[in-house]
This record gives sequence, C-alpha cells and structure tokens, in this order.
Amino acid sequence: RMTLGEAMARVERLRPDAYGEETMAGWLSELDGKYRLSLAGKAGTAYTWPDDAGAALFAPYPYDIVYELYLVCLIDWHNREIEAYQNDKAMFDAADAEFRAWWIQTHGSGAADGAAGTGGGKRSGNYWRCLR
Repeated sequence: RMTLGEAMARVERLRPDAYGEETMAGWLSELDGKYRLSLAGKAGTAYTWPDDAGAALFAPYPYDIVYELYLVCLIDWHNREIEAYQNDKAMFDAADAEFRAWWIQTHGSGAADGAAGTGGGKRSGNYWRCLR
C-alpha cells in the first residue's frame, strides 16, 4: 500500500507548493480517515508529519491514486486556480467513485452491515452514502 510519505512525494514532484508537509499530511489524514470510517467502520487516527511518513494509507493499488488527486485538488483550490481545480476535481470524483464501488463490491457496504461487511443482503446508510 502507498504510504503517507509516498503520496506526498509524488505530488511534490508534480505540483511543488508552499503548503508544506504538515498541511498535506493533515489533508491526507482527513481523506484517509473518511475512507476508514465510511467504508470499514473504523475510526482513523490523525497523521502527524514526519512521525507517520511510513503509515500505509487505506486505499490499495490501483485505487490509491485518490490520494494524489485529492492533494492536487486542494493545492489548486488554495492557489485559486479554479479551472485546474475543476479538472482535477472531476478526476478525483471519478477515482473516488471507482474506489468506493470496488470496496462495496468486494467488502460489503461497511461496518453497519456486520463485522465482516457481508451485510446478509441488507443495505445500510453507508451503502447509499458511498454510491453518491
């Protein structure tokens, strides 16, 4: 799995910015925490830089592209590069939807469907929230 540090290094090569590692680690922490909570029903922990540089992020390959796209979106947003942001956001939204759909197909709709995520045929609120 991609680590926090790897995701940040990839984005730094593509989009050097002035936001720093602590800010980007915070952004990734929020996204990763949302995935862990909404998809696996487990609370994430806030990453701190540089202590958690080697922490494995939740989304596996090839879906881990969501982390890079998320950072690029936020960099463009904060730089007020709205046209670039809109393009990057569309790419992020597509990658996010693909990851969530794969997760639901392979793991069930989330912890609300049971510990193993099998769901027993029931669909929880997590299922519908993930499909948006």
